[in-house]
Amino acid sequence: MFDRIARKAWVVAPFEDESGNLSTFSNVADVAEISTDELEIVLPNTPRVGMHLSLQFLHGGQRTRTIVAKVTATERLPEDTGWRVHCMPVKPLTKSKLDYPPAGASAGRLASHRGGQ
Repeated sequence: MFDRIARKAWVVAPFEDESGNLSTFSNVADVAEISTDELEIVLPNTPRVGMHLSLQFLHGGQRTRTIVAKVTATERLPEDTGWRVHCMPVKPLTKSKLDYPPAGASAGRLASHRGGQ
């Protein structure tokens, strides 16, 4: 079941341009949908199916721990506005990772929740 809460994530994803040159997207992206075993993000370019990407959810200027996911499918959005990228986390996400920030956490407690990183 997907969580439809609007989220942003810092994403690092390799992709090939039209000339076949390998490049890396590293920027903030929209998280379209998320569940414990599947993610959908929107990127300006499409990574190849089978490639891995990393993402960190953003909240109040802070990032969560890195999540590594494998690209399972891509879909061009209307009018060349980007790509919807379907991914499967390498390690299944726990409910606590989806509930970021933790309930009742203050800004000071977020650093300790993240291991002081």
